[in-house]
Amino acid sequence: MIFSPTGTVPRSGRSAPAAPRIFVLLGALGAWVAGCEPTCTQTCKKLLACEDVETPRVGQEDCELQCSRQEELYDGWTDESLQQAFADQKRCVMDEECADIADGVCYDESLSAW
Repeated sequence: MIFSPTGTVPRSGRSAPAAPRIFVLLGALGAWVAGCEPTCTQTCKKLLACEDVETPRVGQEDCELQCSRQEELYDGWTDESLQQAFADQKRCVMDEECADIADGVCYDESLSAW
């Protein structure tokens, strides 16, 4: 039996054209990537590149170390809401503009700032 992305069998018995299959694959890839949690390296690189954001970090290495420590702390707890909040905060930093981050759009009072 032959299936196409639309769920119907083409009359010719051939598979569907390549373009619709590519869109399905790109959509699935986009959904997977959107759910990925940014690393501390990525998040710190973005934060430190934002001139509007005041950070007490002396550099990338210190920021990554503090971020990783906080992440390990939350991962060791059974409270999954803090783990999710931390992941959401890193996603926010990656998704938002520097000016918005400086205005506090990613701030979460339930998390300690790293």
